[in-house]
Amino acid sequence: MNGKLDDIQKKLTEVLVTLDGLPSEVDRLLLNNNSRVLHTRVGGVIAGYSQVLNDRPHYPTEAAWRSSTSYADCRALIERLQSARQEINWLNLVDPVTAMVATQAFLVEQGLMLSLGYAGWQLRANCELYDKWFSSMIDPSVTGSITNYTANAVTRLSQLQEQASKEHVGALLAFKANESWERETYLCTGVNDVTPAHEEWVDEDCPPIEHGTHGGGGLSLHDEAIENLARVGVHVRERTRIDQFIIDRPSDSNMSAIGDDLRGKLNTYFSSFDQNSGLLRVCRRTVGVPEQSREKYRWLKRVHLRLEEVRQDGKGTGLMVYAISTDPPNVVSNTVASAYPDWLSRCSADLVVRADVRTQAGATSYLNDAAQTTQLLQWLDEFSLSLQKINQERAKIALGFQAAAAVGAAKLNINELLKIYR
Repeated sequence: MNGKLDDIQKKLTEVLVTLDGLPSEVDRLLLNNNSRVLHTRVGGVIAGYSQVLNDRPHYPTEAAWRSSTSYADCRALIERLQSARQEINWLNLVDPVTAMVATQAFLVEQGLMLSLGYAGWQLRANCELYDKWFSSMIDPSVTGSITNYTANAVTRLSQLQEQASKEHVGALLAFKANESWERETYLCTGVNDVTPAHEEWVDEDCPPIEHGTHGGGGLSLHDEAIENLARVGVHVRERTRIDQFIIDRPSDSNMSAIGDDLRGKLNTYFSSFDQNSGLLRVCRRTVGVPEQSREKYRWLKRVHLRLEEVRQDGKGTGLMVYAISTDPPNVVSNTVASAYPDWLSRCSADLVVRADVRTQAGATSYLNDAAQTTQLLQWLDEFSLSLQKINQERAKIALGFQAAAAVGAAKLNINELLKIYR
């Protein structure tokens, strides 16, 4: 009997551990304080009853036993247990956690009644009381019953799994419910390195001019550049052609007053200085540069999904849940495509943009900060949250099945005892 009590105490402890480990989204019914009160009281009664059973052999006669303090303790224990059970009955609690505790309480209460010498009709009445309670726990028409609770969890699970299969990451994984598989995919976004078509200035040799003349000068500076030059005493003297201009040679004092930034602009704008004419001359024109396409870069993040058994203390629990894992992202170009088979086709067209990134480093920086990368990570978070909700419903269903099995076993025990208590 002590071994049986130890087993009951262990199971009750496991129920409490299960309660504490359930996510906050689990039905508040499972965290009902009254179920916890019942568990606490039953646990205390079991501990006390174990001591009573250890003491019982030390009394040589039934009379000695009934006059002992252990017998009085036994009466106090059953009063505590029956008080807790009656309170729970009055509240009509029929949820899975209450069922797990109540099936153990039934065994303890029967043992206490036998130790105290209850009559057969009293033992039978106790069995019938528990049998009625247990029947309501597995009645699908009773709101909050094990069967009702489990059926609702099954419905929610189906809806969540359907929703997850349609999410971006779920679709990439070809997610389907209740498949014992491992799958992986790559989240992918990308940038095609492209320099758009544009115009560039090119220098040309200026036609010769005679000393003291300004023949053929022309304007090729933007107005802003001309204004900047004027601020330091450099003035355009003649504007006759759009691709050529002639300006006064700046004095040494003016040149020394020009800062490094403006001096750099002068070097860009002017290609030659004619010492003889005293003129700074440049001849420039624009040329069209066609679009240039270079490497294709892709941001890839591996996602792995598997259905695995939850283990506790190194032992399997029978509960299967989805586990998702990811690798750090990697940016690759089409020159290393062999490392990622078919990686180029993995990217949706709406997740690939064109930009002038020039280098691998430029592509990495661009993609890490890109809006489409942020969107992908949000989709991954959404799918992970969906899996959490799915796992919660799977846990509820497993708890419901476990509670239903415990109630079924208890009812079988009651049927056998009723045959004895005729």
